[in-house]
Order: sequence, then structure tokens, then C-alpha cells
Amino acid sequence: MAITRQKKEEVVADLKEKLSKAKILLFTDYRGLKVKDMNAFRKDLQREGVDFHVVKKTLLKRVFDEIKLPLEVDSLEGQIALAFGYEDEMKVPGLLYKFSKESGKLKILSGVLEGKEISKDEVITLAKLPSREELLGKFVFLVASPITNFVNVLQGNMRNLVLVLKGIEAEKRG
Repeated sequence: MAITRQKKEEVVADLKEKLSKAKILLFTDYRGLKVKDMNAFRKDLQREGVDFHVVKKTLLKRVFDEIKLPLEVDSLEGQIALAFGYEDEMKVPGLLYKFSKESGKLKILSGVLEGKEISKDEVITLAKLPSREELLGKFVFLVASPITNFVNVLQGNMRNLVLVLKGIEAEKRG
């Protein structure tokens, strides 16, 4: 089904707007993915603040030419879907990687992070990193751990002093 020139221009304008706001852009090949699975995945991504759109390579190439992003669209294999991450750029690779493992159909191809192209391997490496929340939790634990240990040492000394005083009191009574 051919789309009109006006529709193509709308798609290009929409993609340019999304690209200007996105912190990360990931390219995927969705060949073999069932429509119902794709729609369910798209809804899951939307709940996480991620847009997921199927795009024709010709329109994508046109967008990249217009915004002067030097990416070789022709080197992308398969049917292309883009994932735009606007808030937490570290969350998007993890979500796509998890779904690609579960479905066995979605393939991560590459991406753009901070205006620079990243390879499939780099995307997968990002996906395997702990989430921001996990890292913050570990940081808080590391900061709090010495303080907790110090308090425990002080409490131990106080406990020992009380035990010694009770022992002296027992000796005087007995």
C-alpha cells in the first residue's frame, strides 16, 4: 500500500520531532513477530515512557539526511522498528533485550546514544547493566554500611560496660 506524499512528510516531521527529544534511539528487526505480540510489547513500552514505531527505511534515510545524522540506514537488515527513549536511556536497552530473549523474534540491530552510533554489542552491554534504581540502592548500602558498623561497635562497647558494671554490682552484693 503506497502512502501519499503528505503522509510521508507527516511521518518525517514526526520522526524528526521524536529524534530531537530522544536520549536514546534503538534499531530493531521485528521480522517474524506476531502482530498481537508486537502490540502488547508496544503497550508495555508506552507504560515505561518508550515509543516504538515501525518505519520504512526510505523515510528513515530521509530523516537522517535532513538532520545530518551520518548513519547508514541501508546497512540495517530486516524490517525496521525504532525505540525512542526519552527519560532513562539505560532502561530502553534492557526492555528490548528482555523482550528479544522472551520472543526469540525481535533482533536488536544498533542504536544512537547521545548523537553517536552504538553497535548491537554495545546495546546488549547497556542492557545487562544494573538499572539506575539498583545502582542507587547499592550506593546507599555502601555509604550506610560503614556508619552502621560504627554504630554497632559503639553499642558493643556500651553493652560490655553495662555487663562489667552489673558484674561489679553482683560481687558487692554477694
